[in-house]
Amino acid sequence: MKKYILIALIFNILSLDAQNAYQSVLDQIEANSTVLSAYRSQAEAEKAENHAGSLFANPELGAGYLFGIKNGSEHRIDLNINQEFDFPTVYSNKNEIRKLNDQVADLEYEIQKNDVLYQAQQICTDLIFNNVCLKYHEQCLENAETIEKALQRKLEIGEATILEYRNAKMNYISVRNEYEMHVIERERLIGELKTLNGGVAIDFTQDFYDEMSLPEDFDSWYRTVENSCPVFAHLSAQNTVNQQNVRLAKSEWAPKLNVGYMMEKESDGGYHGPTIGISLPFWGNARTVKAAKAKAASGESLLENQKAVLYNELLNTYLRAKSLQRNYLEMNDILEDTDSRDLLREAYEKGEKTLVEYLVEFEYQHDAVLEVFQMQHEYQRALIELNRFVY
Repeated sequence: MKKYILIALIFNILSLDAQNAYQSVLDQIEANSTVLSAYRSQAEAEKAENHAGSLFANPELGAGYLFGIKNGSEHRIDLNINQEFDFPTVYSNKNEIRKLNDQVADLEYEIQKNDVLYQAQQICTDLIFNNVCLKYHEQCLENAETIEKALQRKLEIGEATILEYRNAKMNYISVRNEYEMHVIERERLIGELKTLNGGVAIDFTQDFYDEMSLPEDFDSWYRTVENSCPVFAHLSAQNTVNQQNVRLAKSEWAPKLNVGYMMEKESDGGYHGPTIGISLPFWGNARTVKAAKAKAASGESLLENQKAVLYNELLNTYLRAKSLQRNYLEMNDILEDTDSRDLLREAYEKGEKTLVEYLVEFEYQHDAVLEVFQMQHEYQRALIELNRFVY
């Protein structure tokens, strides 16, 4: 039986071309994903909505035809047109809010894109783990099938007992089941990847992980994450909008100017000329500034809370990743030094060990190998989670 070299399956010395090896998958999904396409359209619609309508109020046109009270043959025609203007700073603030809301829409899309690509990375990592396990279980299946067939031949010629054959058969079925479960799981994961890719199939056969390293110092590393996190950028941009709304509310306390033209025409003559008026916001703006300030303060508190939540989550993930890294490295070293599966097979074939002894000792080695695979997989998922917001 071929010797299983764990270091080749687990660490895989990567070339420069192998770094970010499934980046092409992420690029395909970014280009083909119908979900991301919908998010992009939604962002564009939000930006179009931000600029819908004019910054100026609609002009007002009025007309009247009045009959005389004492003399019904007399009449008067009134015609007027008016345009209301805000103070110039109001228009400036409203225009700035439109631009800021465009940034908010773009950052919302970045968050949604980040979520989709993060999900794709986790699926790719699961597929790599599954491919590694499939390769290993395929070898185990060949081994179990060889022993089962050998015991069947020995049983037929009377050199083995029915109990030995049943043990070999049950071992073969058990290993076959493990292999088939991984085949089914691979199909499920490939299906998820296809769904993320807008229904376009992706043939993913990679069996090594992307090369990522664990940060040396968590706090200094976290500061880079804080500066690049789209969630924080979105909240910060929304807070800027809130602050701009405070300035807008304050500027709206300035009187509004109303200019127009008016004409009155009577049976014996009439009048016409320009009109001007001022609107004083005594009542309508009474609580607007206070409400805008409260919303701005709430946004600042939410941003600080989100930073604290993310810090604790990433710190927990970082500590878990360090533990996984240490444990699987140590365990892998032990397995490499004491990997005795080939020797076990040889001892069994020479009759130095019974089938039961062989299966018990092989099962111990088998479980240890799978545990190392699992720890490596969990470590890689933790690294992806840590690097989710690193660009």
